[in-house]
Amino acid sequence: MGEVLRLVSNHNPTYAYQYCDRWLRALLSMNITNLGPITKSSQIYLELGKVINIRCKTSKNSQRSIFSLNSDAVQWALDAVLSRLATQEELNPVLNPGLELLKLCLDYSTEDPLLLSVLLSCISSLFVVVTVTPAALHPTLNCIFKCITFSNSNSNSEEIKALRRHGCALMVKIATRHPTTLVPVFDHLRQTIVDDLFIKSKALFKMEFVTLVEGLVLISNEFQNFDVQSRFIETLAKPVCDKLKSLEPHFLTPQAFSTFVGLDGSKDCSEQRSEVSFCLHFLVSLLRRVAVPNDLLKCRSSGFVDSTVTEVLAIRNPAGGVGCHVLSTILKLTKTFIDLFNVRNVYPKVFDMLDFEKAVVQGQSAKEADSNSDNGDNSDQAANAINEDTTKKLQMFVFEQFENLFHILAQFCSR
Repeated sequence: MGEVLRLVSNHNPTYAYQYCDRWLRALLSMNITNLGPITKSSQIYLELGKVINIRCKTSKNSQRSIFSLNSDAVQWALDAVLSRLATQEELNPVLNPGLELLKLCLDYSTEDPLLLSVLLSCISSLFVVVTVTPAALHPTLNCIFKCITFSNSNSNSEEIKALRRHGCALMVKIATRHPTTLVPVFDHLRQTIVDDLFIKSKALFKMEFVTLVEGLVLISNEFQNFDVQSRFIETLAKPVCDKLKSLEPHFLTPQAFSTFVGLDGSKDCSEQRSEVSFCLHFLVSLLRRVAVPNDLLKCRSSGFVDSTVTEVLAIRNPAGGVGCHVLSTILKLTKTFIDLFNVRNVYPKVFDMLDFEKAVVQGQSAKEADSNSDNGDNSDQAANAINEDTTKKLQMFVFEQFENLFHILAQFCSR
């Protein structure tokens, strides 16, 4: 169906867009907290529901199911229609109704994280109209940040965590597809993400901040100026590099590192593991997103070419200073991680394969792997629940940081 919508969009973008426009408006007009009988005004909602083979009934539960399935489908269909429209000429036929629909999504008020996530997906698809309408940029960004910092009395629920991750990922997606649109508000984004949300109000979790940093670096690449990019990156990375350097005494030997992050099981060291994980994830995000201009003439005129090297053409990376500053620390930590496999006094099964890796090797799905791991005596499962949870956390820490270290080293080799 997605390919059909794309083909229709190529020939008549207005018709395909109107289809999705009516569909989304019908969904947003329904009150999912108090669903009543289906009315004539929502008849199109049912008709569109039949497109994805939903059996339409009149009970509350069935209507909730219909709403959920339709909301998943409409965001996908809207993206299929609008993803092909890139230029001003292509957008003109749907520009005005697209702005109206975007405003409807931005003004929609709800505290349901699942519905907010649907709205985020629709806003993501509709962002193409923002690229040619600067006045809509700030309201759109405000809505995204509202989702990123969303919280209520049940802030630890998986739905809210997923919504916040969705908002962060959307910022990276927009920065990847439409970086030039965000260049005029770069300072606003940097102040909001780094100064306001992360440092002052502490409204962001560490991994959320790392994801948003990717977006900032992608936007900064559009400056195509070595001094501007390197100055921004050094300022952004300095606190993280200083933190990683301060942890270096714990990286000197496998025994010291094992005790520091709790791999020996002697105490709970989740905060120490969080610090190491944050620093490495930050460096991975930074180093893999920074870029230099593709045009050699632009590199020469913007300070990317190192004039002190005459034998070969040396292109300077804006993150080179940060990389050189932490290289010795990364090498020490990498050696320590490799030597960890020879340490005996570690928590049981820490270096065993993860369950999802075993499932991949055996050709199983994640669901099948979980069902197999759940087999056994219930009393034994209850007795071992705490130990298994600790083991999985330590296994995932070793797996992720081992991967991060070699991703960082690979970025050094590719620059």
